Amino acid sequence: MNAYSGLIRLPQVIELTGLSERTIYGYEGKGYFPKKIKLNPNARNGAVAWLKMDILNWVKGKAAQD
Repeated sequence: MNAYSGLIRLPQVIELTGLSERTIYGYEGKGYFPKKIKLNPNARNGAVAWLKMDILNWVKGKAAQD
């Protein structure tokens, strides 16, 4: 597994992006942020994660805009 593979949970997403939980979910809802993946699609409020590659690419894209 390389540095770009795998799933990461919210605390890691916050650490990588510097965004708050509220901002992450707000951006996601507006389509500005990668979509989360439900780890148990049958659970109503189950655990979620993001593809690490998607988050790192998003951060890289934001840095390129500055």
